[in-house]
Amino acid sequence: MRPGPVNRIHSTRKAADRGLGPTCSGGKRGFFLHTTLATTEEGVPVGLLNQQMWTRPEQAKGKGSRPQAAIEEKESARWLRSVHTSARLLPEEVRKIVIADREADIYELLSVLMHKRHDFVLRGTHNRVIEGEAGRLSTALENAPVNGCTTMRVRAADGRGARTARLLVRAVRVTLEPGTWVRQGVRERWQAEHPEQEPLARYPLEPLSLGVVEVIEHAVPEGEQGLHWRLLTSLPVDSLEDGYMVMDTIGCDGSLSDSTTSSRADAGWSACNWNSTSGSSRRRSRTALWRGIGSKRTLRDTSNASVSPHHRHCMG
Repeated sequence: MRPGPVNRIHSTRKAADRGLGPTCSGGKRGFFLHTTLATTEEGVPVGLLNQQMWTRPEQAKGKGSRPQAAIEEKESARWLRSVHTSARLLPEEVRKIVIADREADIYELLSVLMHKRHDFVLRGTHNRVIEGEAGRLSTALENAPVNGCTTMRVRAADGRGARTARLLVRAVRVTLEPGTWVRQGVRERWQAEHPEQEPLARYPLEPLSLGVVEVIEHAVPEGEQGLHWRLLTSLPVDSLEDGYMVMDTIGCDGSLSDSTTSSRADAGWSACNWNSTSGSSRRRSRTALWRGIGSKRTLRDTSNASVSPHHRHCMG
């Protein structure tokens, strides 16, 4: 299941504005559309599972305006509705993998997916609180060794030039802790005010154990925005091949657009032995490796390298 990003549908005629609402700060009016697409494991589209359409009230401030509101009172509730609706439509025996971008980094959604036993790979955006000495997700990743490195062809788009990006890959398992809003009784307040409605977050919001794969671009060309992805997943992340499988599942092929800049990969990486392969050939090589029918490795494994945590190298 691939719940997609929200599409803003704008009106170009004043006479057609009736029933529409604000969509952005530029004064445009229209409505929002959120679509969930069903695909095969190979990515072949099967059909639409769910579409949600809505307009914003005239005084709405958009995202982040109600941080203490229950999930049912936020626009992000669409993600949970999509999962519940899609689960009812798909046969129980079908394995379900939810793939989504950064807007889906919602604690209630992660909780629902894990309780429903749906697998998932989501782009992370929050530096979440985690159990253990690290305390925060970013710290746990900074302390983790680099497991491997690879190259990827990045397509030109939106003023970005095409290039071959050098990527460093690390993976950790962490246990996320719920936010302070859980302790403040936000859900209990909403349920007391709406006793006739079934909550979207139907399960206790408890600590969640999951895997995180981080992908960071090394030696970013001047003037370009470096690639930086944090992938939250229920899939295994215990080996280098597991990490690459997670990357391929969500589609780390250079087409993901809203990357964040990272400077953590700018020092200490000169000894990496990079292999340049196209996205499609790399995926074929990985598939062969996972199935145990191929021996050609196009991605460097550094999981056994003994190096300083402040100066790790990808070993050839």
